[in-house]
Amino acid sequence: MNWGCKKAMLKISDILKATGGELIKGSQDTEITAINTDTRIIKEGMLFVALIGDTFDGNDYVNQAAGAGAAGCVVSRRVEADTSLILVDDTTKALGKIAKYYKEKFCVPFVGITGSVGKTTTKDMISCALSAKYNVLKTQKNFNNHIGLPLTLLRLNSEHQVGVVEMGMSGFGEIDYLAGLVNPSVAVFTNIGLSHVEKLGSRKNILKAKTELLSHLPDDGFVVLCADDDMLLSLKESLKHKHIYYGTENKDADLRAENIFSDGVNTEFDIIDNGNRYHAVIPVLGDHNVKNALAAYAVARHFNTEPEDIISALKDFVPGKMRQNILHSGGITVINDCYNASPSSVEAGLKILNQLKGERKIAVLGDMLEMGELSEYAHRLVGKYVVDFGVDFLITVGNKSGEIATGAVNHGFNQKNAKSFKDNKSAIEFLDSFIKSGDIVLVKASRSMKLEEISEHLLGF
Repeated sequence: MNWGCKKAMLKISDILKATGGELIKGSQDTEITAINTDTRIIKEGMLFVALIGDTFDGNDYVNQAAGAGAAGCVVSRRVEADTSLILVDDTTKALGKIAKYYKEKFCVPFVGITGSVGKTTTKDMISCALSAKYNVLKTQKNFNNHIGLPLTLLRLNSEHQVGVVEMGMSGFGEIDYLAGLVNPSVAVFTNIGLSHVEKLGSRKNILKAKTELLSHLPDDGFVVLCADDDMLLSLKESLKHKHIYYGTENKDADLRAENIFSDGVNTEFDIIDNGNRYHAVIPVLGDHNVKNALAAYAVARHFNTEPEDIISALKDFVPGKMRQNILHSGGITVINDCYNASPSSVEAGLKILNQLKGERKIAVLGDMLEMGELSEYAHRLVGKYVVDFGVDFLITVGNKSGEIATGAVNHGFNQKNAKSFKDNKSAIEFLDSFIKSGDIVLVKASRSMKLEEISEHLLGF
């Protein structure tokens, strides 16, 4: 893993400087080719950082890393191994310090993205738009936490021209920590919803936690926000940085989309930018994805990418796995959207279900977690959305999602068309005899519900 134009490898001395750790064995001059936290993929010359989790202690695997040829290991307790050893108080914090130290060797601007939902898709769209002009480093999948983000920074090399990273959180101080590692020049806020309300208590507190990102922007930093979100709009008068608001609903947004049309495969719309109109096409459905595309357009324009080049790049956008993937098998269509769920993201999925043409529109919805005291309200609100978007049959899975059926029935849904199951296996057994050719099925829930088991079964995987 080389440093920018220097093309020089890291050394143990750099790790000591970054972490303030103690070298308890080995030489400061030992060179390091890369940094990893998984002994299963450690190769000769790499540095192993022994992280500690709820069910594992990386310090127990130091000899395995040494046996694989590791040039050194960062540990949080004294161990015996035939490799260089650096002792630190906290290996997770050490990983962050190393990543920050490494990142600062490059003159590469970074875009930091946060929000309650849509972070990963927005990150991917921004990366796609910027790729029209730049070589982009981006967060893989949704590696957006105190481990994933440092590992992303450690992938930086001299060929990268822009970095795009996603920042997730569940409580106060987490965005502050992540942003402190990156020090982005651009901040993007997608929305402020109910995700993590269980821990933070209110949308106001969620906004406060998300906007910790702003304190790490330079004075000439740039902020991109969704004008359709009331909480983000409330920041307008207090923002100190140059900023732009985008949206599809708020007519006062600086950057807008109009004439949104979907053919069931693509979404077409006009981008209104400073009085200019540009026609765009993205190969995904939903107004929320139009908003994501507007955020991408705003960031790419900030980096002096021409509108036509941005639009051309977005036309080839590919969504991530289990994020509203529309798949076909055996005469049925499955919207596989099992990565995560909140009221707003389920609403977006139901809108797509409503747009597609089919014999019966079936929503298979599981528990939305981390809703706290608002859980019953949130699930019943989704029940209202089920009615609003013309779902024919509702299947709920889990201990909490029965409230979705209750909410739907309370808003006029035919109770005979709602079935509730405690687990995926029971739901699959029912669906085997219920699903028929021509059906369109949305499958969505919080990640830990593993509803992709249902999607994969329906598709014959």
